[in-house]
Amino acid sequence: MAAGAFLELMEWLREVLLQDAVFLRESYPDHPLFQDPVFSCPEFAAFASKVRGTCTRAHEDSHSTAIQKAMPVVAEKLRTVLTQQVAAEQLAERRHANLLTVARDLCAKLEEFAQTTCTVIFSPGRGAAAQQTEVVSAHQGRGRAAGEAITSTMRPPRATSPQDAPTPSEKQRQEHVRADQGKALDNAHSAATGRRQPPSFKLP
Repeated sequence: MAAGAFLELMEWLREVLLQDAVFLRESYPDHPLFQDPVFSCPEFAAFASKVRGTCTRAHEDSHSTAIQKAMPVVAEKLRTVLTQQVAAEQLAERRHANLLTVARDLCAKLEEFAQTTCTVIFSPGRGAAAQQTEVVSAHQGRGRAAGEAITSTMRPPRATSPQDAPTPSEKQRQEHVRADQGKALDNAHSAATGRRQPPSFKLP
C-alpha cells in the first residue's frame, strides 16, 4: 500500500513539480536540486518558455473550476436561507400556539354564557320586579359551587303624593265611566249566557 501511494505521488509530481520548478528555479537558482543536468537540457528550456507564456496570458476558469469556486458561496447562501426559514417556522409555531390559547379561552367563555339562565319574576302584589340570574359554573374542580345565584331588585320609581298627582280632565273621567259601563254590560251578558270572564288584575 505504501509503495502504491509513493507511485501515485511521483505521478502527481511528474507534472506539478516540473511546472513549479520553472518559477522556483528563478527564485532559488543556487539550490542543489536545480544543479541537476535535467534542468539544463534544451527540452526543459523549451518547456519553461511555454509555461511562462501560458501563465502570462489571461484565461478563464473551466466549468469544473468555476463550480468548485462557487460551491462555498452557494453553500453559505443556502445556510443563510435555511436559518431564516427555521426562524420563520418557529415564529409561526409560537403565533399558532397563541391563537389556540385565545380560541380555548373564547370557547370556555361561550360555554359558560350558554349555561347561564335568566329568570324575571313580576309580582303584582309586591310593587317590585325581582330579577334572578342563575349562573351555572362550568369549572367543577376549582372549589366553587355548581351554581351561583345573583339576585337584583329593580325598584319602580317613587310614587308621587296625591297633591303632586295631575288632576284628571273631564274627557278622561268620561272615558273611565264608559269603560266601567262596558265592563258591567259584559259581566251581565256573561251571567245571562252562563260564560264566565277570566279574572283580571291591575298592577299598582
